[in-house]
Amino acid sequence: MKDESALNPAATGAPAGAVSGASQTEALQLANRRLEQVITELEASREKYRALFSHMTEAFGVGEPILDAEGRAVDFRWLEVNDAFTQQTGLGQEIVGQPMRELLPTLEKSWIDFHCQVALTGRSAHMQDFNASTGRYYEVFCFCPAPGRFAIVGRDISRHVLMEQALRESQERYTTLFNTRTQGIVHMRLVTDAVGKPADIFIEAVNDAFEELTGFRRADIQGRSYNEVFPQRETFRFDFVAACAEVALQRAEKRFELFFPPTGQWFSVYAYSPRPGECTAIFADETVRKQTEDALRRERARLQAILDNASVLISMKGLDGTVLMANEACFDVLDIPPREQFIGRSVFELFPQDVATALWANDEAALRADAPQRAEEVVRHKDGSWHTYLTVKFPVRDGEGLPPYGVCAISTDITERKRLEEEVQLANRALESRVAERTAELQAANATLSQEVEQRRQAEAALREAHDRLQQSLAAEQAAKRAAEDARQAAEQARLAAEKANRAKTEFLATMSHEIRTPLNGVIGFNALLLDGPLNEDKRRFAELARDSGETLLQLLNDFLDFSKIEAGRLELELTEFDPHQEVYNVLALTLANAEQKRLALTNEVIAPHRLRGDPARLRQILLNLLSNAVKFTEAGRIHISCREISRRAGTVWLRFEVSDTGIGIEPEVQARLFQPFVQADASTTRRFGGTGLGLVITRRLAAAMGGTVALHSTPGAGSTFTLELPFHLLAEADVPVPRPDRRAARRAQFHGRILVAEDNAVSQLLVSELLKRLGCSVDVVGNGREAVEAARRARYDMIFMDCHMPVMNGLQATVAIRAEEAERAERARGAQGVDAAGGSEGIAGAEEAEGRRVPVIAMTAAVLQGDVDLCQQAGMDGFMSKPIRVQELTRIVGEWLPDKAAPAP
Repeated sequence: MKDESALNPAATGAPAGAVSGASQTEALQLANRRLEQVITELEASREKYRALFSHMTEAFGVGEPILDAEGRAVDFRWLEVNDAFTQQTGLGQEIVGQPMRELLPTLEKSWIDFHCQVALTGRSAHMQDFNASTGRYYEVFCFCPAPGRFAIVGRDISRHVLMEQALRESQERYTTLFNTRTQGIVHMRLVTDAVGKPADIFIEAVNDAFEELTGFRRADIQGRSYNEVFPQRETFRFDFVAACAEVALQRAEKRFELFFPPTGQWFSVYAYSPRPGECTAIFADETVRKQTEDALRRERARLQAILDNASVLISMKGLDGTVLMANEACFDVLDIPPREQFIGRSVFELFPQDVATALWANDEAALRADAPQRAEEVVRHKDGSWHTYLTVKFPVRDGEGLPPYGVCAISTDITERKRLEEEVQLANRALESRVAERTAELQAANATLSQEVEQRRQAEAALREAHDRLQQSLAAEQAAKRAAEDARQAAEQARLAAEKANRAKTEFLATMSHEIRTPLNGVIGFNALLLDGPLNEDKRRFAELARDSGETLLQLLNDFLDFSKIEAGRLELELTEFDPHQEVYNVLALTLANAEQKRLALTNEVIAPHRLRGDPARLRQILLNLLSNAVKFTEAGRIHISCREISRRAGTVWLRFEVSDTGIGIEPEVQARLFQPFVQADASTTRRFGGTGLGLVITRRLAAAMGGTVALHSTPGAGSTFTLELPFHLLAEADVPVPRPDRRAARRAQFHGRILVAEDNAVSQLLVSELLKRLGCSVDVVGNGREAVEAARRARYDMIFMDCHMPVMNGLQATVAIRAEEAERAERARGAQGVDAAGGSEGIAGAEEAEGRRVPVIAMTAAVLQGDVDLCQQAGMDGFMSKPIRVQELTRIVGEWLPDKAAPAP
């Protein structure tokens, strides 16, 4: 039952107007509250919309079309856009409310139609297109949020589109490159069996060039396995499946040659693995090359057979006298080494000097005339007999118009013919002599009568004539004597001038060596001390460059001195006992630092006797030159030095030393002239690596002086191998430990001796003192020889380093004076020992100590001639150390003479 009072104002007892006003007020208040609630909800909804609108990652915007008078869409404007819209399009918020064609005059009409049609029709639309105005690709979803409005959700897909285009272009380029290469290409995938072992290869792709090379169509082999395409693969000379499987499994590269029986072709194949389990093989047709090589090999065999079966002697030499070829007849009859020792050596190494000079003179005559020349040459046979050969020599060149590269000789033995000719000549001379005798007898008989008649008449005239001839003879004899005396005096003057010039040259070399080595001693020595201390990276690099420059200058100086001595014929060998194992160790120790600086692997192998007699200094010089060159011309890889015994006979052993590297290599046309003075591979080599081109000349001439040879085998870009073969006198073997390189040994050495340094150069004083102090020694320094004698008289020194060239008194004079005082003290000590024989043991011990004490004196000079060493030994010096001073050499000498002063290694 309804409450009527609520509906009927009269029921309340109140006036009707009052009740009606109160109800309207309440209703109005309720409506206001509801309106406020709606407004609050609307604001909250709007805030959510704003947050979503602002933080959307896709571009979002709301716009409306702009219509002309006829209701057609001619433009549009944006009513609202979010931040993603402005970021993706590059347009700012200022576009809101502005006609787009005013902002973007180049805007395509398709974009206007796309947006406006959605607002006018209410149908949603999707578009992916390039906007030329912004230069970007967009994907746009457009819908109608309200009549006459459009809204878009879009995103910038430029990066995605460009990546797809790049991928398509890359695939097109790969396909084009794959099919347009002139070399055949096959891409394969490895097929394994149940246990994972290679069983077959699956051919995935073949290019056009492979079809053209082999005649196999792509459709017949692509998508099939190798065993399926070639079921008779065992007839091939190479296991292609195994090679490709190795490449695919090991992700390696492999090069090999492959004979293709189906077409009779030869291919050079380069295989690599682009991805695990896959292999790509590149085929290059080498059939023509193989056929050419086979034809050339057969032609060479035919030519060699003709040469070896010819009865005449045939040989060929290069422009430097090196033997290039000889037929078998030469080795059958001539007294020459076997073929392997004959070919490649100079004619002056193979024949006696007079024979070699005559042979080479005829070779030069043929080269100068550039035409065949005939000459008679005398050589020795194996049985020791000498035979005469008629030789035709002519230049040899590779083609018409090209310069000759050698001279060929064809020799016929005419010894028997010469003997018969001599016998005939002797018989003719004997017959002529008998005829002459008979004729003379008849003439004498006929003339006897007339002579007897005229004898008396002619006697006086003959006597006068004899007297005149006697006077003329005496005058001529006197003139001859005067001419002979003049010639003798001229010859003596020439000899004295030559000796004076030779002495001047020697003195000049010694002076220049001393003047250059003295400052170089400071440069190299102090640079070594600088490198031994803490340096930053740049300063260490600069110091290392300075060290390398100093070492290069020293090497140039040594090369010029050695070359000068060799050219002057003053090269002398000093034969002493040595150990080849130790010599190889020494050169390794000297080059180990440079090799480690370039991160090169330095290895060695020595299989040889330990006790030999020869010139170890010259051997060490040759090996150090070859090993230094290998380090210089090798940027990466390894360097290996080996020594092996190759023959032994009658107390002489031949050793072969080989130094191989993985450096730049040498072109074949350069190798023939590489051992000439001042020659390097090319000008770029000199600019890049330095040097004078004398090192290998000195090496070859030193080897020749020692009775050996030096040979070269090199491949450009793959490295070089220098082979040195030398004879040595074999001594009785003994147990000798094999040396092991230890570049840290010098750094560990420490000594506690007291040492006197006599040196007039302040730089050298400071350098030697600092080096000796770092070895743990106590050092006193004097500036001339007289001060050195006085210092040795005042104090007891364990060792003296004496410079040879000093003012007041030089080092040789000072050493003589020190030895004289030592001898005088020893003599006094022996006298005191005799007097005090009954006085006790203390006097005897002191005398023995004084008598037996001889302080070691080491020469320290920049002079390097052998005469300087001899003078030092004659003066009584115990050792010789040349400048520039090396830390290792100084440490070795101190350790040799002060072994009891050495401190234990840390």
